[in-house]
Amino acid sequence: MIPSDEESKSKKFKAAISPSALSLNINKEDVQKTIDSVNDLLHQEELSQKETWQIGKRLKKTIDENPDMERSQLMDALFLWGTALARLASQHGDVELANAAINKFEEIDRLSDNQASALGAVGYTLWATCLLVLAKEQQTIKVFDKAFWALDKAIELDDGNKFEISLHYAKALSTAGDFLSDLSQEHDLVIKKPCLDAESHYKRALKMCESMECLYQAQAQEETSLDGHSDDEDTITKEDYAQVELLRADIYASIHEIEITTFEKVYRQYKRAFDLDPRSDAILLEWMKFTSSVLKWCSRPPSDERIETIVQEIDGMIQSFLLLNGFDIKDYQHSLESDTMGVCVPHLLHALGELTVSSLAKQTHTSKSAGQPLFDRAHNYLSVAHHFDERLGCYGLARLYAIPKFGDDAKCLQWLETAESYGILEIKKLELDFGNLKSKVWFQSFLSSIKNEQIDSADKSAY
Repeated sequence: MIPSDEESKSKKFKAAISPSALSLNINKEDVQKTIDSVNDLLHQEELSQKETWQIGKRLKKTIDENPDMERSQLMDALFLWGTALARLASQHGDVELANAAINKFEEIDRLSDNQASALGAVGYTLWATCLLVLAKEQQTIKVFDKAFWALDKAIELDDGNKFEISLHYAKALSTAGDFLSDLSQEHDLVIKKPCLDAESHYKRALKMCESMECLYQAQAQEETSLDGHSDDEDTITKEDYAQVELLRADIYASIHEIEITTFEKVYRQYKRAFDLDPRSDAILLEWMKFTSSVLKWCSRPPSDERIETIVQEIDGMIQSFLLLNGFDIKDYQHSLESDTMGVCVPHLLHALGELTVSSLAKQTHTSKSAGQPLFDRAHNYLSVAHHFDERLGCYGLARLYAIPKFGDDAKCLQWLETAESYGILEIKKLELDFGNLKSKVWFQSFLSSIKNEQIDSADKSAY
């Protein structure tokens, strides 16, 4: 999973962050001031990692220095602490932070004698997001099931956040479907239909998408009757609903056997999501990932002419999006010193470069001179992405130099070694992406060295 704007743009829940009343007590005024202050901080749009750690320190100090604080205040403090940790864990996929947040929620559950109202819908949803982080790391469906249990609790306690909770639930179902599919698939795009268990999770997620669409449409009808005026802070915005359409696109990409007709259906679905939220880098990244995967692995991809049209369309959208985020590829040296450049820029360049490489690799009947402009564009995008973030671009550059018409064994190996140094190579993916190099001695030697390193690493971790 690469950092996206999906979490940071997610609507905040209406309820105060703490689920129980922040009751004042004359003897506990300092404790209450800390709780109220942290509660206000957590209602801000975004908190940095440093600010989140500072919140944890403040709350830990308050708890340690006030061992006899009221139980309700202790639960409030633990809830706020867990909330801060859960947000950061979900945003960065951090297992350690997720475990720490889960500990806080479990402690609240214990202190309240398992009273569901102590955590509320918000608390159970946050608990579930942390469990999903663990599930991806531990690769076990049991943890997914625990996350579904927490989300079921959240829905039972629905306090006006039905759309938000349903979106979390649908994403969890889709993630579980991906996990079950990965057990039987060789790569990150499901070309064939998924297994029955995975398909069941995907279909449940799509059902929830239908429910969220109904909520959105009902709201639209209500706004029409009110002449478009609504003071409800829980209004479902177009940007909120775009996440539903994005999720649908991701599920369609996984549940369908991809060929020309289904490709066009999924492609249009990503476009529908982007039209709803044209400021979303998350949608663009998922859209490019899907398209690039189809070009790499689909046995019946679109025609060369259609591929060219697709790449031109996406390239144009990305260029416009980058300009809006303070970046001009033609003058990127100037952008290096710009404070206005969006953090999404390197990731978009990386994804666009990968897509361009996939397009070039598919054009087997194109002469080297005709393909040179595409080669130059891919090289430029990936090199600039690598300049901003050394983990990005290197794998795509290795793929670029593996294309027969532009083959350069020395440069291909150089970029593969660079990618390996950052720990971003996967054996199965390598064998698929560099299949045309299997007969080359240097590539087999490189592949063997990686396999041996992974075996050694696994042996060491066993002790």
